[in-house]
Amino acid sequence: MAVFDDGTHFRANSDHTHPNTPGFVVFTFSVTHTPMDPATPRITELEIANAISAIAQAKGYTKPVFSGPQATAQLNP
Repeated sequence: MAVFDDGTHFRANSDHTHPNTPGFVVFTFSVTHTPMDPATPRITELEIANAISAIAQAKGYTKPVFSGPQATAQLNP
């Protein structure tokens, strides 16, 4: 899996799969960590991508696969 810098912007498209209601949605997000305490648990980019994917799929969209600025570096294939 690729390593991404803090603040990397991720993007994914997802199509709606129902034939009577075609459409799509575009997702974008970035994460920058500034913990006050080093023991603060980190929320990872993969956790966010998987949560967005689960919501999209539950609503009838295809799984969005996020990628960073590197075209071949997928976050959640």
